[in-house]
Amino acid sequence: MGINGLISGTVSRIKEVELGKYKVKNVIAAFPEDEERTRSLSVPRDGNLGIGLLKKFDLIIDYPDSVIYLKPGPNYRKNEEHDMSGLVYFSDVMDDLQHIIIYRRSGVGS
Repeated sequence: MGINGLISGTVSRIKEVELGKYKVKNVIAAFPEDEERTRSLSVPRDGNLGIGLLKKFDLIIDYPDSVIYLKPGPNYRKNEEHDMSGLVYFSDVMDDLQHIIIYRRSGVGS
């Protein structure tokens, strides 16, 4: 689910991502199917790496100098996982999570 609604696509692992002197293996990435949405972005891209990669680091963003400083954090060596249930579901915090709506089953044959 994105800011503009439901996003269909594929979730996969990238063998390795290199950030400066750091190499992170088996990074989870999302690859949206909606070409219209990805073409409208100001920076062309094929997928999203997400917060799973960044939470491995202690991060300082220096906006005036356009620099990001990375230092391995407590989660650096943790394996990143993703919900592989194949269900797309929603719930409402406003009703104290009393209802969960199964939108569809994702994956092969859905």
